[in-house]
Amino acid sequence: MRPLPGPFTHELKCRRLLHACMKLNTNDHILVAGGGGLLGRHLQPLLQRQYPIARITVVASKTDCDLADAAAAARLFSVTRPSIVIHLAALTGGIEVNRTRPADYLHVNLQLIENIFHESARHRVRKIIYPLCGCAYPRDTPSPMTESAFWHGLPEPTSIGYATAKLAGLTAARVYREQYGIDTAVPVPGNMYGEYDHFDPMTGHVIPALIRKFDRAAQDNAPIVQMWGSGAPIRDFVYAGDVAQCIPFFLENDIGPEPVNISGGQGVSIRDLAGMVARATGYRGAIDWDTTKPDGQPVKVFNVNKMQSLGMQCATPLETGLRKTVYWFRRYYQQKHQDE
Repeated sequence: MRPLPGPFTHELKCRRLLHACMKLNTNDHILVAGGGGLLGRHLQPLLQRQYPIARITVVASKTDCDLADAAAAARLFSVTRPSIVIHLAALTGGIEVNRTRPADYLHVNLQLIENIFHESARHRVRKIIYPLCGCAYPRDTPSPMTESAFWHGLPEPTSIGYATAKLAGLTAARVYREQYGIDTAVPVPGNMYGEYDHFDPMTGHVIPALIRKFDRAAQDNAPIVQMWGSGAPIRDFVYAGDVAQCIPFFLENDIGPEPVNISGGQGVSIRDLAGMVARATGYRGAIDWDTTKPDGQPVKVFNVNKMQSLGMQCATPLETGLRKTVYWFRRYYQQKHQDE
């Protein structure tokens, strides 16, 4: 099959895993939708190492292909003819942008899900891996959250537009499997962080936003850092490289469309997390908490028994992952500054 011309094509050499249940061959073509994001950037070199016989197209951004546009998605599938789709494409952001733009996050993410699943059916894709976000769990789900809790209530109001759209993908995984026979898999990563994240203090998720904030404070010798909320909420963070290591299991094994939590299974308060980030960045000043700002969901820790029973684990300790992320962040921005 001829590669797609222009920015669509990102050919990767990949190697087959041992103990695979689904054998890849030279006719296989993996489409990674949204491959320029946090998980996608960690996943690409992993695929390169593990699957040398497969061909891969990575759509990294809207510049490559606006997958929320039905006509553009149809053209992409017609040219690439993938046999496997890893659907990472999403419009994402932190609490504030989710709170102020909920309709945008609902609209765009519903379009992405509809277009990718619909075109996969039209072009006889045999496998779709669709990571579902942890914020799609109902707000009042007891922790540790088990996969059976989906649909048992409404998501956290501050992310309801995004979370509701992503839940539609869980339904899509079930009904497209039932009607079209597509082998679908739904991993549910915890709160991911790591290299290649989006480090904007207002639109980024909590860890990259904190790294950016505390790194600047450390450079400026700021006496105080202002934090939103009380610091009481508890989250279960997972290094994106660990999540990427689990994706080949879903690619090679048919376990059905029921979700599987992929995380560390350990909770940490936002207050303690702020202290860890301060140490990782070398910040030595005070931290002040603005309790007039929203906290978000009070507790979100993932039950990982199902993941572990399938032989997977996410083993990178949080402080180790934070140090790696801070190191990459500083090198990336230093290089960017030099290039300018």
